[in-house]
Amino acid sequence: MISAFASLSRRERLLIGLAAVVLPAALIWQMLWKPLEAERAATAAEIARLDALIHVAAQANTTASQDSAPVDTRPPSQRITQSAAAAGIALTRLEPEGRQFRVAVSELQFDDALQWIAALRDEHGLKVAELDMARRLTPGAVTLTLALEPLQ
Repeated sequence: MISAFASLSRRERLLIGLAAVVLPAALIWQMLWKPLEAERAATAAEIARLDALIHVAAQANTTASQDSAPVDTRPPSQRITQSAAAAGIALTRLEPEGRQFRVAVSELQFDDALQWIAALRDEHGLKVAELDMARRLTPGAVTLTLALEPLQ
């Protein structure tokens, strides 16, 4: 092998040496760097989307607390239970934690979740303190865990 390389002209040896450097670099670029860069860009876009969602949620909570919410004198647990029943949502857990109420729903449609959360704020005087929503296998379905507290 070495004798075959030595028998090549100077130009051919230079081209083979250059190819030995350029080809691995191109493979590293194509097989490692580009996929990592694409994943980084996708992650940055997801972070930007989540930041926008957090900003919208914060504005909604600020607006809701500034608006005069309807006065509902029923206990918060009763308001949560009745509003969920009215929306056709089956609660899997409802636990009081100090001033907040932890609510879990095992499966519901995303649109129904947003409408229910808006109704809790607008009609029942409850705001979302914490929210955890995860996708389910069924298209459009989510699991929902949230902490609710009275606006006042």
